[in-house]
Amino acid sequence: KVAERLKNLGIHIHLNAKVEGANADQLTLADTTYKTKTIIWTAGVAPNPFYQANAAQFTFNEKKRLVVDDFLSIGDNIFVIGDNAPTQYTGLAQTAIRDGIFVADTIKRQLGGKQMKKYQAKEPIYATPAGHGWAAIQGGSKRDYGSIGWWIRRAGDLVGYRDLLPEL
Repeated sequence: KVAERLKNLGIHIHLNAKVEGANADQLTLADTTYKTKTIIWTAGVAPNPFYQANAAQFTFNEKKRLVVDDFLSIGDNIFVIGDNAPTQYTGLAQTAIRDGIFVADTIKRQLGGKQMKKYQAKEPIYATPAGHGWAAIQGGSKRDYGSIGWWIRRAGDLVGYRDLLPEL
């Protein structure tokens, strides 16, 4: 539905297409060249290169992410979060934030002599705006599209702003 919405707005979408070249005036794919003034290119996420540069100090999984324990730790008081940790939903900002909150709680429990809780992944809610007044919302098996999705997204933005801005 998002792809259909974007196409209706006149946006070209190419999934799994190899980019042969790009400059200020055009985008060249393996089979097509587009004259353009705007290119949005998403190419995934990767762990921080610091870890590979110091590979002898770390243990990696098959996707080059650090192997962590049930508390997102790789050793005494060393924790790994976000794109560097091989959690179920790694690569998403919501997951990195959740990981950071989890690690902060774990450290607080350690310092307070309380029992630590094991990390449990939680599927985030996905909100994808596609033009003014339209968004796709997905959380588990529930989905909403259009203006309802847009209003849910806006409400989420307001919660985020409230969390970031100091109370007045």
